[in-house]
Amino acid sequence: MGWHPTDEPRHTILGMVHRGIVYTREGRTLLTTTDWPPAKITPEMLPKIRDRLTGLLRSPANLPEILSARTTRHTMAGDLDRAPLYWINQEFTALTAEVTRDQPPTPVTDRITPTPSGLVAWPQPVGHGVQIAAVSWTPHPDGWHILCYRSLGGGLADDLMPTLRHDIGWLIPIHTEHIPTGAIIDGSHPAGPLITTWLLMNQQMAEATPARLPKAVSKAYQRSQRPTPDVRLVRITPPTTPPGQQQAMVRTAARSSTTATGYPATNATRHTGPADASAKRSPSNPS
Repeated sequence: MGWHPTDEPRHTILGMVHRGIVYTREGRTLLTTTDWPPAKITPEMLPKIRDRLTGLLRSPANLPEILSARTTRHTMAGDLDRAPLYWINQEFTALTAEVTRDQPPTPVTDRITPTPSGLVAWPQPVGHGVQIAAVSWTPHPDGWHILCYRSLGGGLADDLMPTLRHDIGWLIPIHTEHIPTGAIIDGSHPAGPLITTWLLMNQQMAEATPARLPKAVSKAYQRSQRPTPDVRLVRITPPTTPPGQQQAMVRTAARSSTTATGYPATNATRHTGPADASAKRSPSNPS
């Protein structure tokens, strides 16, 4: 608006007018193209992050076309409610970023997925040309729904942070598509880091151990009669192999996946256009 709020009365009044305009509009638009510094994500945060995402899917917000069907969104939210949450440690993230750059075209099948649905988060953004902080996948009769997220709110003023975390959370979708079984994906695809992570886990180069959640989180889930969140810490299985051997193992896994499947080389179809998108939200769910 070209003004900077202060403690002066006139700015307080102007702020109240501004909020009145925003909250009484017929709809609101959440911009995802803001140049936010990446937010810090830790394993203990994943249950709350997941709750914010499922809340968005269940909300009356207008989301991209592939997510516009209410039944699709509620099904995805239900799958994510029960899905394991994977937090990738720093060493494994560095390996994922390095290997993804040269990841060969790989068919996506249930042979390489660790679980039918899930959410993977990295401690810092990864990806080719986009800053992916996390990716979730949920099953579909002929493949998977993939949602790629960026983190937001890093560097935000302390007085604004609680509202941002309550209304929006830590992650916002920036890319979504339906990936059919057998689709060919390489490292340049937005979901490339996810496929690389799956391949490394499939090669038994990683171990996933249950995370110790704060007692407050476990008690909160017990009070709401929800199962304790399944949070898993993923790290490279010691002893580690040299990077060159690790990349060779991933290439071998990709070739094995190609020759072992009877699926045609189908390219994944993207439905959302540009990676950065905006989501319209109703006044009843302002974010």
